Amino acid sequence: MKAYKSFSMRLALFVAAIALSAFAGVKAPFVQFADGSIHNEQRPEQDWLGAQMISLSVKGGTSVWLSNYVSQFSVSAYDPQPLLDLNGNVFQMGANQYGYLRKSEVQAVGPAADYSNLIHWANGASKEVTFTYDPNPTITNSTTAYYLDYFGEDDEIYFVMTTLAEDGGETVDSFQYVNDPNSGMVFDPTSTLVSRVDGTKDLANNIRINFGVNSATNGLIGREFVASWSEGDFDGNIPVPPSGQPLPGALFAGLLSMGTVLLGKRLRRNK
Repeated sequence: MKAYKSFSMRLALFVAAIALSAFAGVKAPFVQFADGSIHNEQRPEQDWLGAQMISLSVKGGTSVWLSNYVSQFSVSAYDPQPLLDLNGNVFQMGANQYGYLRKSEVQAVGPAADYSNLIHWANGASKEVTFTYDPNPTITNSTTAYYLDYFGEDDEIYFVMTTLAEDGGETVDSFQYVNDPNSGMVFDPTSTLVSRVDGTKDLANNIRINFGVNSATNGLIGREFVASWSEGDFDGNIPVPPSGQPLPGALFAGLLSMGTVLLGKRLRRNK
């Protein structure tokens, strides 16, 4: 009888360990956002396409990553032609040089107001990611993806980035007013942000997000990137919730182990 009891307890611990590893430490691949996750919004005073605000709906329990869009694929496995990353090419991607705004936090703030204290700056952490050529999955290419943040609940965010030094290092985002010098509508003479467009896709079927910045030396520069997500935080782990709220994996493991022990007791009574 003692041997049977010992076996049921060992089985419960085994099931708990499996559940914890399966649910609390998920390391999922990078996934592109679906078409419906990226939204365009218009203000009455800015109704042209290039001025639309861009926001992203984030699924809870996932992290968001930004990377360069895929402009070319190699047809030869021996000539991968790795993609340029965003450092020094499109945006500065170090700590506090890109981030996001929560829509819920800026709804009551006008786009001409100072909302810099609401920006959640990223830490610049990065990983290499591999994209697949949509028509031919055997053709792939890699680039650097920069970690934006982990979102524990469903949220909607606006992107924030700082421009290159030649543009004054200002902050541009997908929430503020956009200047249109051609039509004479300039909402902020000190801003170089003149367009913000998304909707097209790169060769890996990622949705491209474009910030048009008017550079004093190079004219209008299109700075583009794509957003992808993976489960968990930077390392793929589900962060520990506040005290009193068990991890989904731990809760599941507890239920399984409890059920195993109860089943063992039931079988003992039926003997």
